[in-house]
Amino acid sequence: MNVDCTGCNKTYTVPDSHAGKKVQCKMCGSIFTISPEQASDYENPEPADEQYTNDTPLPGFYTAALRDSWKVLFRCSNLKFMVFIFAAVAFKFFIGHVDLSATFPGFRLQMPIGQITTVIAYGCVFWCYMRLIEDTVYGVDEMPDSDDINSGFAFFGNVIKADYFFIVAFILSQLPFILLLTMLMSTPVPVPALVRITFLVAGFFLFPMMLLNLTASESPWLAFVPANTLRPIAKAFKPYTLVFLLVAAAVIAQILIPDYGRLDSPPMIIAASAFLGELIAVLLMLFAMRAVGLFGRHYDCYMPQL
Repeated sequence: MNVDCTGCNKTYTVPDSHAGKKVQCKMCGSIFTISPEQASDYENPEPADEQYTNDTPLPGFYTAALRDSWKVLFRCSNLKFMVFIFAAVAFKFFIGHVDLSATFPGFRLQMPIGQITTVIAYGCVFWCYMRLIEDTVYGVDEMPDSDDINSGFAFFGNVIKADYFFIVAFILSQLPFILLLTMLMSTPVPVPALVRITFLVAGFFLFPMMLLNLTASESPWLAFVPANTLRPIAKAFKPYTLVFLLVAAAVIAQILIPDYGRLDSPPMIIAASAFLGELIAVLLMLFAMRAVGLFGRHYDCYMPQL
Protein backbone atom coordinates (compact mmCIF):
# COMPACT_ATOMS: atom_id res chain seq x y z
CA MET A 1 0.00 0.00 0.00
CA ASN A 2 1.01 3.66 -0.39
CA VAL A 3 1.14 5.92 2.67
CA ASP A 4 1.73 9.65 3.13
CA CYS A 5 3.97 11.26 5.73
CA THR A 6 1.90 13.28 8.17
CA GLY A 7 4.58 15.98 8.27
CA CYS A 8 5.42 16.75 4.63
CA ASN A 9 2.95 14.54 2.69
CA LYS A 10 5.74 12.63 0.94
CA THR A 11 4.44 9.26 -0.24
CA TYR A 12 6.04 5.85 0.36
CA THR A 13 5.24 2.30 -0.73
CA VAL A 14 5.22 -0.21 2.13
CA PRO A 15 4.08 -3.82 2.56
CA ASP A 16 0.68 -4.43 4.11
CA SER A 17 2.45 -5.90 7.14
CA HIS A 18 3.65 -2.39 8.04
CA ALA A 19 0.17 -1.33 9.14
CA GLY A 20 0.30 -0.17 12.73
CA LYS A 21 4.11 0.19 12.70
CA LYS A 22 6.07 3.38 13.34
CA VAL A 23 8.36 4.69 10.60
CA GLN A 24 10.46 7.79 10.01
CA CYS A 25 10.08 10.02 6.96
CA LYS A 26 13.31 10.31 4.96
CA MET A 27 12.42 13.82 3.85
CA CYS A 28 11.36 15.70 7.00
CA GLY A 29 12.26 13.26 9.78
CA SER A 30 8.69 13.00 11.09
CA ILE A 31 7.82 9.78 12.90
CA PHE A 32 4.31 8.47 12.28
CA THR A 33 2.27 5.31 12.56
CA ILE A 34 1.17 3.70 9.30
CA SER A 35 -2.53 2.99 8.88
CA PRO A 36 -4.44 1.72 5.81
CA GLU A 37 -6.36 5.00 5.69
CA GLN A 38 -3.17 6.78 4.56
CA ALA A 39 -3.13 4.99 1.19
CA SER A 40 -2.74 7.16 -1.95
CA ASP A 41 -2.29 6.70 -5.70
CA TYR A 42 1.33 7.85 -5.93
CA GLU A 43 3.20 5.57 -8.35
CA ASN A 44 6.91 6.21 -7.73
CA PRO A 45 7.62 6.54 -4.00
CA GLU A 46 10.76 5.72 -2.04
CA PRO A 47 10.78 2.56 0.11
CA ALA A 48 10.20 3.06 3.81
CA ASP A 49 12.55 1.87 6.51
CA GLU A 50 11.75 -1.77 7.25
CA GLN A 51 13.52 -2.10 10.59
CA TYR A 52 10.20 -2.14 12.45
CA THR A 53 8.99 -5.28 10.67
CA ASN A 54 11.47 -7.52 12.48
CA ASP A 55 10.19 -9.89 15.15
CA THR A 56 13.75 -10.59 16.24
CA PRO A 57 16.43 -8.18 17.49
CA LEU A 58 17.99 -5.95 14.88
CA PRO A 59 21.64 -7.05 14.48
CA GLY A 60 24.65 -4.78 14.87
CA PHE A 61 23.89 -3.21 18.26
CA TYR A 62 27.47 -3.26 19.56
CA THR A 63 28.88 -1.78 16.36
CA ALA A 64 26.26 0.95 16.32
CA ALA A 65 26.69 1.77 20.01
CA LEU A 66 30.48 1.65 20.33
CA ARG A 67 31.73 2.69 16.89
CA ASP A 68 29.08 4.44 14.83
CA SER A 69 27.87 6.71 17.65
CA TRP A 70 31.06 8.77 17.50
CA LYS A 71 30.43 9.39 13.80
CA VAL A 72 26.95 10.67 14.64
CA LEU A 73 28.17 12.93 17.45
CA PHE A 74 30.93 14.67 15.54
CA ARG A 75 29.30 16.11 12.43
CA CYS A 76 29.30 19.68 11.18
CA SER A 77 25.50 19.57 11.08
CA ASN A 78 25.51 19.14 14.87
CA LEU A 79 27.27 22.47 15.52
CA LYS A 80 24.12 24.35 16.57
CA PHE A 81 23.05 21.54 18.88
CA MET A 82 26.49 21.34 20.50
CA VAL A 83 26.57 25.11 21.03
CA PHE A 84 23.16 24.91 22.70
CA ILE A 85 24.02 22.11 25.12
CA PHE A 86 27.50 23.48 25.87
CA ALA A 87 25.95 26.89 26.61
CA ALA A 88 23.57 25.26 29.09
CA VAL A 89 26.52 23.52 30.75
CA ALA A 90 28.46 26.81 30.87
CA PHE A 91 25.58 28.63 32.59
CA LYS A 92 25.31 25.85 35.17
CA PHE A 93 29.06 25.72 35.70
CA PHE A 94 29.74 29.44 36.12
CA ILE A 95 26.44 30.77 37.52
CA GLY A 96 25.01 27.78 39.38
CA HIS A 97 26.49 28.94 42.71
CA VAL A 98 25.45 32.62 42.49
CA ASP A 99 22.97 33.88 45.10
CA LEU A 100 22.03 37.57 44.91
CA SER A 101 19.62 37.46 47.86
CA ALA A 102 19.94 40.50 50.10
CA THR A 103 18.61 41.60 53.48
CA PHE A 104 16.93 44.99 53.82
CA PRO A 105 15.39 46.65 56.87
CA GLY A 106 12.22 44.73 57.57
CA PHE A 107 12.46 42.11 54.83
CA ARG A 108 14.79 39.87 52.84
CA LEU A 109 14.86 39.87 49.04
CA GLN A 110 15.24 36.32 47.72
CA MET A 111 17.14 36.11 44.43
CA PRO A 112 18.51 32.54 44.11
CA ILE A 113 19.82 33.17 40.60
CA GLY A 114 22.13 30.18 40.76
CA GLN A 115 19.43 27.70 41.73
CA ILE A 116 17.07 28.96 39.03
CA THR A 117 19.87 28.81 36.45
CA THR A 118 20.76 25.27 37.53
CA VAL A 119 17.18 24.05 37.17
CA ILE A 120 16.83 25.60 33.70
CA ALA A 121 20.27 24.41 32.56
CA TYR A 122 19.64 20.86 33.71
CA GLY A 123 16.24 20.97 32.01
CA CYS A 124 17.87 21.97 28.72
CA VAL A 125 20.48 19.23 29.02
CA PHE A 126 17.92 16.62 30.05
CA TRP A 127 15.70 17.66 27.13
CA CYS A 128 18.63 17.03 24.77
CA TYR A 129 19.19 13.60 26.31
CA MET A 130 15.51 12.64 26.07
CA ARG A 131 15.14 13.89 22.52
CA LEU A 132 18.31 12.02 21.51
CA ILE A 133 16.93 8.79 22.98
CA GLU A 134 13.58 9.21 21.24
CA ASP A 135 15.09 10.11 17.86
CA THR A 136 17.56 7.23 18.03
CA VAL A 137 14.84 4.70 18.87
CA TYR A 138 12.92 5.71 15.75
CA GLY A 139 15.89 5.57 13.40
CA VAL A 140 17.15 9.16 13.34
CA ASP A 141 20.96 9.05 13.26
CA GLU A 142 21.51 12.74 13.95
CA MET A 143 21.59 15.02 16.96
CA PRO A 144 18.27 16.71 17.79
CA ASP A 145 17.40 20.15 16.46
CA SER A 146 17.77 22.58 19.36
CA ASP A 147 15.04 24.78 17.85
CA ASP A 148 12.49 22.12 18.82
CA ILE A 149 12.74 23.12 22.47
CA ASN A 150 10.84 26.27 21.42
CA SER A 151 10.82 29.60 23.24
CA GLY A 152 8.76 31.50 25.78
CA PHE A 153 6.30 29.48 27.85
CA ALA A 154 6.77 26.42 25.63
CA PHE A 155 10.50 26.51 26.40
CA PHE A 156 9.91 26.55 30.16
CA GLY A 157 7.31 23.80 29.76
CA ASN A 158 9.82 21.56 27.97
CA VAL A 159 12.49 22.35 30.57
CA ILE A 160 10.23 21.50 33.50
CA LYS A 161 8.99 18.35 31.76
CA ALA A 162 12.55 17.15 31.16
CA ASP A 163 13.54 17.77 34.80
CA TYR A 164 10.39 16.01 35.96
CA PHE A 165 10.88 12.95 33.75
CA PHE A 166 14.47 12.45 34.88
CA ILE A 167 13.45 12.72 38.54
CA VAL A 168 10.55 10.31 38.03
CA ALA A 169 12.80 7.83 36.20
CA PHE A 170 15.29 7.88 39.07
CA ILE A 171 12.60 7.52 41.75
CA LEU A 172 10.82 4.68 39.94
CA SER A 173 14.08 2.78 39.45
CA GLN A 174 15.07 3.17 43.11
CA LEU A 175 11.64 2.78 44.74
CA PRO A 176 11.45 -1.07 44.90
CA PHE A 177 14.89 -1.29 46.46
CA ILE A 178 14.21 1.58 48.87
CA LEU A 179 11.10 -0.21 50.10
CA LEU A 180 12.98 -3.49 50.45
CA LEU A 181 15.86 -1.79 52.25
CA THR A 182 13.41 -0.04 54.59
CA MET A 183 11.88 -3.40 55.48
CA LEU A 184 15.33 -4.86 56.20
CA MET A 185 16.36 -1.90 58.33
CA SER A 186 13.18 -2.21 60.39
CA THR A 187 14.39 -5.59 61.67
CA PRO A 188 16.75 -5.94 64.67
CA VAL A 189 19.52 -7.20 62.36
CA PRO A 190 21.84 -4.35 61.27
CA VAL A 191 22.16 -3.82 57.52
CA PRO A 192 25.82 -3.50 56.40
CA ALA A 193 26.82 -0.48 54.33
CA LEU A 194 27.83 -2.80 51.48
CA VAL A 195 24.26 -4.12 51.27
CA ARG A 196 22.86 -0.59 51.13
CA ILE A 197 25.28 0.36 48.36
CA THR A 198 24.35 -2.82 46.47
CA PHE A 199 20.68 -1.87 46.67
CA LEU A 200 21.48 1.62 45.36
CA VAL A 201 23.42 0.22 42.40
CA ALA A 202 20.67 -2.33 41.70
CA GLY A 203 18.13 0.47 41.56
CA PHE A 204 20.30 2.56 39.28
CA PHE A 205 20.68 -0.49 37.02
CA LEU A 206 17.01 -0.04 36.07
CA PHE A 207 17.39 3.70 35.41
CA PRO A 208 18.33 3.59 31.67
CA MET A 209 15.39 1.30 30.89
CA MET A 210 13.02 3.44 32.94
CA LEU A 211 14.22 6.55 31.11
CA LEU A 212 13.75 4.81 27.77
CA ASN A 213 10.17 3.91 28.69
CA LEU A 214 9.31 7.43 29.82
CA THR A 215 10.89 8.99 26.74
CA ALA A 216 9.96 6.74 23.83
CA SER A 217 6.88 4.76 24.89
CA GLU A 218 3.54 5.47 23.26
CA SER A 219 2.45 6.77 26.68
CA PRO A 220 4.68 7.71 29.65
CA TRP A 221 2.28 5.78 31.90
CA LEU A 222 3.57 2.54 30.37
CA ALA A 223 6.77 3.08 32.38
CA PHE A 224 4.77 2.20 35.50
CA VAL A 225 4.19 -1.35 34.22
CA PRO A 226 7.01 -3.48 35.74
CA ALA A 227 7.03 -5.93 32.83
CA ASN A 228 7.88 -3.14 30.39
CA THR A 229 11.07 -2.51 32.35
CA LEU A 230 12.07 -6.03 33.35
CA ARG A 231 11.25 -7.94 30.14
CA PRO A 232 13.78 -6.19 27.85
CA ILE A 233 16.49 -6.41 30.51
CA ALA A 234 15.94 -10.15 30.97
CA LYS A 235 15.70 -10.85 27.22
CA ALA A 236 18.76 -8.77 26.27
CA PHE A 237 20.80 -8.74 29.46
CA LYS A 238 24.29 -8.42 27.97
CA PRO A 239 23.61 -5.45 25.67
CA TYR A 240 21.62 -3.76 28.42
CA THR A 241 24.54 -4.21 30.82
CA LEU A 242 26.74 -2.38 28.31
CA VAL A 243 24.18 0.45 28.19
CA PHE A 244 24.12 0.62 31.99
CA LEU A 245 27.92 0.74 32.22
CA LEU A 246 28.09 3.58 29.70
CA VAL A 247 25.45 5.58 31.58
CA ALA A 248 27.10 4.86 34.93
CA ALA A 249 30.51 5.97 33.66
CA ALA A 250 29.07 9.23 32.33
CA VAL A 251 27.17 9.91 35.58
CA ILE A 252 30.26 9.26 37.69
CA ALA A 253 32.29 11.61 35.49
CA GLN A 254 29.72 14.38 35.94
CA ILE A 255 29.59 13.85 39.71
CA LEU A 256 33.36 13.90 40.17
CA ILE A 257 33.96 17.09 38.18
CA PRO A 258 33.29 20.12 40.41
CA ASP A 259 31.41 23.23 39.32
CA TYR A 260 33.10 26.61 39.54
CA GLY A 261 31.36 27.37 42.84
CA ARG A 262 32.95 24.34 44.51
CA LEU A 263 36.43 25.54 43.61
CA ASP A 264 38.13 27.84 46.10
CA SER A 265 39.31 30.88 44.08
CA PRO A 266 40.88 28.61 41.47
CA PRO A 267 43.60 29.70 39.05
CA MET A 268 42.48 30.14 35.47
CA ILE A 269 44.04 26.85 34.39
CA ILE A 270 42.17 24.91 37.09
CA ALA A 271 38.83 26.53 36.25
CA ALA A 272 39.37 25.95 32.53
CA SER A 273 40.30 22.31 33.15
CA ALA A 274 37.19 21.74 35.26
CA PHE A 275 34.98 23.33 32.61
CA LEU A 276 36.61 21.24 29.88
CA GLY A 277 35.96 18.18 32.04
CA GLU A 278 32.28 19.17 32.26
CA LEU A 279 32.05 19.36 28.47
CA ILE A 280 33.74 15.98 28.05
CA ALA A 281 31.38 14.47 30.62
CA VAL A 282 28.40 15.80 28.65
CA LEU A 283 29.81 14.25 25.46
CA LEU A 284 30.14 10.94 27.30
CA MET A 285 26.53 11.24 28.45
CA LEU A 286 25.36 11.98 24.89
CA PHE A 287 27.23 8.85 23.81
CA ALA A 288 25.52 6.87 26.59
CA MET A 289 22.06 8.30 25.85
CA ARG A 290 22.42 7.32 22.22
CA ALA A 291 23.29 3.80 23.40
CA VAL A 292 20.01 3.81 25.37
CA GLY A 293 18.13 4.76 22.22
CA LEU A 294 19.97 2.14 20.17
CA PHE A 295 18.97 -0.49 22.71
CA GLY A 296 15.35 0.49 22.14
CA ARG A 297 15.83 0.43 18.36
CA HIS A 298 17.61 -2.92 18.13
CA TYR A 299 15.59 -4.77 20.77
CA ASP A 300 12.16 -3.24 20.23
CA CYS A 301 10.81 -6.75 19.63
CA TYR A 302 10.90 -7.10 23.42
CA MET A 303 9.23 -3.72 23.97
CA PRO A 304 5.60 -3.64 22.85
CA GLN A 305 5.26 -0.30 24.64
CA LEU A 306 7.40 1.47 22.01
